Amino acid sequence: MAIDMHAHWVPRRLMSESQAGRDWYGWRILQDGADREYASLGQHMLLFSASQGTLDDPMGRAKRREAEDGITFEALMLTGLFWNYHLPEDAAVRACREVNEEVAEVQRAYPDRFCGMALLPMQHQKAALAELEYATGKLNLRTIAIASNVRNLNLDEPSVLPVIEEAAKMGVSICVHPTIWDKAADARLPRYSFANSFASCSLRGAAGSISELAGSINAIIRVPMAIP
Repeated sequence: MAIDMHAHWVPRRLMSESQAGRDWYGWRILQDGADREYASLGQHMLLFSASQGTLDDPMGRAKRREAEDGITFEALMLTGLFWNYHLPEDAAVRACREVNEEVAEVQRAYPDRFCGMALLPMQHQKAALAELEYATGKLNLRTIAIASNVRNLNLDEPSVLPVIEEAAKMGVSICVHPTIWDKAADARLPRYSFANSFASCSLRGAAGSISELAGSINAIIRVPMAIP
């Protein structure tokens, strides 16, 4: 069995709301005259083929991955753009619940091809702990995905670390992924894709080191280095 340990996907409502000309929790997928897609949030915009990452046809996706890449099982992780750490608590809870229920639906329907990673509103500790309980207990998602920083806070901050520690106590694995924006050295390394090749590596190393020094050694860091 060949496993993709963090296979990115895109929420269905992000696409449907964008097609209707509306935002999805501040996000929108835009197209230019050449039909190229861009993910947009406020002043941020990134070339990103969102429509290719949906879960609308899970078995069609699974067959393509097996035929093209030899992948026979995917651990589904929301694309590392859409953490939604910018949201206030009520909207953040709704966004995470929506994402978690969608990925859990696919996991239930195709357990031999997919497992899902839960998203938590990490910027709101109590809400994150509540969603952790729901995602693991009700939805049977046994991995959580978090960004390498939460609103520029390291993972050992008092407002963040208790969620990681609770997940570790529950035996839930943790996938820590670099942020696309607001990475270390974003302002200083814009050329040559250094924000990916250098900053992503430094964030990955920092997140892992901080987690270990803080005692959360059960955290599993699975992050590829992206060099476009």
